Amino acid sequence: MYEYISGELKFIYNDYIVIDNGGIGYKIFTSNNTLFNVTVGDFYTIYTDYIVKEDYVALFGFKTMDELSMFKLLVSVNSIGPKVACGILSSMSVDSLKLTIVNGDAVALATAKGVGKKTAQKIILELKDKISIDSISSKDISGMEVSTLDSGKDLEKRELVSDALINLGFIKNDIERFLSSINIDEMEIEDIIKLSMKKL
Repeated sequence: MYEYISGELKFIYNDYIVIDNGGIGYKIFTSNNTLFNVTVGDFYTIYTDYIVKEDYVALFGFKTMDELSMFKLLVSVNSIGPKVACGILSSMSVDSLKLTIVNGDAVALATAKGVGKKTAQKIILELKDKISIDSISSKDISGMEVSTLDSGKDLEKRELVSDALINLGFIKNDIERFLSSINIDEMEIEDIIKLSMKKL
């Protein structure tokens, strides 16, 4: 029904964003990969999938078409709903997830929220042959694997910092906007929190 929605990002919540398009606010459920890479007030094109179930109707969307494609693959697996798919995409980058599936690493996949070992094995069984190594955006697979793992660590670091600051009374939208403006790659969590408290 909706291929994409373009507009100003109005709000960021724990598991969804609100995009204003033509005066209408679209509630779009998404992953941490997208949540941590958007800023309130900026304009985005969010690639979407309109999910219709017996008990609910919802719009899911992502900042990149690659992540949307991975989402569609995940929900094609029997018993994997859209919320679980978002949880999996929140646990690692898209390229890292592809490698995890192609390598048959059920242990790594089972660390995602809502995914047990049996479910992880099922995902690998059904999707392994549907993912091409060529679709992973890296010339050197081994080198890319390291970088995507680092990316996953950065996402986890941002989530820990965000949770800590929210507990201290800071507003999530302000936190995400600030964290998006700095490079946290080589910073310790404690230092990021201290810097955030000074700037927010």
